[in-house]
Amino acid sequence: MPIDKAVIPVAGLGTRLLPTTKAVPKEMLPAGRLPIIHHVVEELIAAGIRRILFVSSRSKVAIENHFDDYSQLLMALELDGRDAREVGRFDYRQRGIEFFFTRQQVPLGGTKPLGTGDAVAAAESFVGDSDFVVAFGDSIIHG
Repeated sequence: MPIDKAVIPVAGLGTRLLPTTKAVPKEMLPAGRLPIIHHVVEELIAAGIRRILFVSSRSKVAIENHFDDYSQLLMALELDGRDAREVGRFDYRQRGIEFFFTRQQVPLGGTKPLGTGDAVAAAESFVGDSDFVVAFGDSIIHG
């Protein structure tokens, strides 16, 4: 059976890229015209992944916003007579892609999430007994 689920841990603090990551999650930093996380998601889709879970943190709402429904924006552009094709190619629902979001919890008395293993464990109810891919939201490997 083909693998159609991916888990992307994105709850890290981004401390190596401070002070930039104080305002912008490192996964949302640009690589060309698009955020790094966008490239990661496109690679997953090209590999046949259709259901993607982001294990996030309270400070990463920009990631959820980026992959949110584009239908209102598309409608507004069309009503203004503007070309919506560029934005339309990011309308993932039209392509049959589903995004899910959960938060990695900080342990009681802790100051930060426990790490990648804990983030993947937080995806247990999403993946169930099926095989899945883990991709990192801040890493692009090309070639």
